[in-house]
Amino acid sequence: MSTPHRKKIRIKDYDYSLAGGYFVTICTNNKTKIFSNVSNGEVNLTPCGKMIDEKLKEMGNKYNGVILDEYVIMPNHIHVILILEGDSVPLHSLIGKFKSVTTVEYFKRVKDLGWKPVDKKLWQRNYYEHVIRNNKDLFVHRNYIEENPTRWDSDEYY
Repeated sequence: MSTPHRKKIRIKDYDYSLAGGYFVTICTNNKTKIFSNVSNGEVNLTPCGKMIDEKLKEMGNKYNGVILDEYVIMPNHIHVILILEGDSVPLHSLIGKFKSVTTVEYFKRVKDLGWKPVDKKLWQRNYYEHVIRNNKDLFVHRNYIEENPTRWDSDEYY
């Protein structure tokens, strides 16, 4: 039995520890809506969303050369722009650590605080990433993040 072919999400031969900006989208497993509620374009974080917010901010402070630029926590996904400066953690390692830390914390709170459990995993296996190429590209992605809550009602996964 062969394993299913997984789409490659990385640019061939690109060094993801290079200084620069990265737009990243990470979705919950099964598109489960647990991070926030969106009403009239306003995001209202759930306790789980507040934990995600806390861990995003920690990531921006914890790792040398990593700047948390812009982000939004939607009901079933997050969009974030990370700026890597100089010698920093490669993007895939940074995202892997974030997903691991938040998953451990989520399941701890399921056990200790009675949060609603999710089906086996908090996050989908992969994530979407885009290398930000210039200031115009950075502006476009910041604007996308800022306007994302206003488009929630028309989101195909709403």
